[in-house]
Amino acid sequence: MRDGNFLRIFLLLTLCTGYLVSFSHFGVFAYEKFFGSSSQYSDGTTLGTIPAARISSQALQEQLAAEVESWQKTHSIMIHYKEKIEVLPMDIFSFNIEDSVLGIESGEKNPISVQVNEELFNQFLRYFTSPEEVKKLDSDKLKKDLYTQAAFLNTSKRDYRLEAYTDSKHAKQEVISHAIVSSDTVSSQDISSLIEKVKTIEIGPNAQISLLEIVKKANLSNPSNELLSLWGSSIYQTIINSNFDILERHISRQLPEGIEPGFEAKIAEGKQDLVFFNPNFTSYVLKFELVHNSLKTTLQGEPLFYRYEAVVKDIEKYEPKTIVQFNAAFPPNVRNIEEMGREGMVIKVYRDIIADGADVKSVLLAEDFYPPVHMIEQRGFEVEEEEKETVSQEPSDTTDKATENDAPSSNGTESKNGEANDSSADEQQKTSPDVVSEDTKNVPVENDSRETELLEQPQANNGK
Repeated sequence: MRDGNFLRIFLLLTLCTGYLVSFSHFGVFAYEKFFGSSSQYSDGTTLGTIPAARISSQALQEQLAAEVESWQKTHSIMIHYKEKIEVLPMDIFSFNIEDSVLGIESGEKNPISVQVNEELFNQFLRYFTSPEEVKKLDSDKLKKDLYTQAAFLNTSKRDYRLEAYTDSKHAKQEVISHAIVSSDTVSSQDISSLIEKVKTIEIGPNAQISLLEIVKKANLSNPSNELLSLWGSSIYQTIINSNFDILERHISRQLPEGIEPGFEAKIAEGKQDLVFFNPNFTSYVLKFELVHNSLKTTLQGEPLFYRYEAVVKDIEKYEPKTIVQFNAAFPPNVRNIEEMGREGMVIKVYRDIIADGADVKSVLLAEDFYPPVHMIEQRGFEVEEEEKETVSQEPSDTTDKATENDAPSSNGTESKNGEANDSSADEQQKTSPDVVSEDTKNVPVENDSRETELLEQPQANNGK
């Protein structure tokens, strides 16, 4: 009886002892498994960008919370849609610090537990673009990419373009702008030959276009500079009504006939080029056609977010001067206009950016200066009235005697003639033009080689 009681007590004590020992070991293991410990993470374990090896769970949580807060305050994510750029609000990310630490796996690169707030995300997209465009977006793919960047606290600069998350099948094509130019110096046959070689120009996303390179690739047969300039002016007038960047452009000394002021783009093969850049994420096409002996250029592609309009807002004109050239081969007092003058001008072209019918801003696009062309007038040497009378009169004896016999009358005549000559001299001085008629207006005039032909009237001519 006593042996049975002892055995039962012994077994009970053994079971209790084993239970306590097992609980202490397996309980610690279970706790470390679910709550972590200061030494359970092996080398190479990371949580987001934080090395987690040999760090207690409590310290890891505190460090992770500080990293998340710093990331949200200092990091920014840019969202692009066509020409518009907005900063993504960082509060659309909801981080769970405790779940991130509990779910960590030793030896692995563990993401942070984060979610994208659906309501804030959709609200941002509706503000950023139209509801129709939001429906075309693959928003799940965009949210997945945003989650990846937030889950690892990626600090590298990353921009997201909504066009990349839109099916190209939904892309709408329309005419962005067009221009029609013509010139008397360029025949319709030359324009037609150009169009046969270059019917279209495709402008890829973030692509740079050079017209001289296109001319070289198209193997155009000795195109005239007038034809190339007409082509370049047509393209320039078309693309400045978009958001394309003009990298290189030239103008002539005189505005060609048929080209509107402010819209010239001179092209000279091997010397002067027109270079522009497409900053958009999508491609555009320039199309050319002959319309009523004029060159029509059309830019087609996806509609831009804003509307662009190139406007000439300020034209300042300068009157030409008159350059007088005296020529001994001309009869006296004869005038001949060798070259008609042409006024100069300064033209300021602005690009107006318009949204919903209202101007967003106006940017100075170009400031073109065409110097005035001076009028050149050739004249014969001017002869004074006294000199004419002296040359026309011949000396004779009768005249000498008449002069000697009538002294008082002669004195009176001399007095009158003297007054007449003085009056004629004064009148001649008033009517005598300057060599170069100076304008009271201060005109910026460039040096012209024709001014070297200016001949001043010799002083000796007045003394004859």
